[in-house]
Amino acid sequence: MNKITQNQKGSQAGWMIATIVLGVLVVGVGGLAGYIYIQYKDNKTFLDEKVSKAVLESNKEQADKLEKDFAEREKLPTRTFAGPEDFGRLTFSYPKTWSVYVEDDGSDRSDYEAYMHPITIPTIDDKTPYALRIKILNEDYDKVISSYDELVKKET
Repeated sequence: MNKITQNQKGSQAGWMIATIVLGVLVVGVGGLAGYIYIQYKDNKTFLDEKVSKAVLESNKEQADKLEKDFAEREKLPTRTFAGPEDFGRLTFSYPKTWSVYVEDDGSDRSDYEAYMHPITIPTIDDKTPYALRIKILNEDYDKVISSYDELVKKET
């Protein structure tokens, strides 16, 4: 009937072996890919937990540090006054028991005015005495200095 030659048998066996090897290889690579994916998901889950735990610890440490710094600042008997940057930097320390009232912050190109007094600030009036009155004029320096020339001449 059909007679298969020796060369034809070998070629069928070679294709069959190659197909079986390729099939085993594909199944092996697929299994390895599945295993690696499962490991990736587990590590990602644990990594997310570790990162969130580290962030919480870091935030707690920062909050503790800020709380400690705040407690140290509260022990000081003075506070620091900082004037507006636009008019030049004016800073100094004043007693913590004093109140500060900024009447005009100079934001609309006007003068800067602030008043300081122990406990509460009295009514704002030119004749009322204050512990400290700060007025930064939005004028040329030469113009302001020249307004004091006559007062200086009278004193000398």
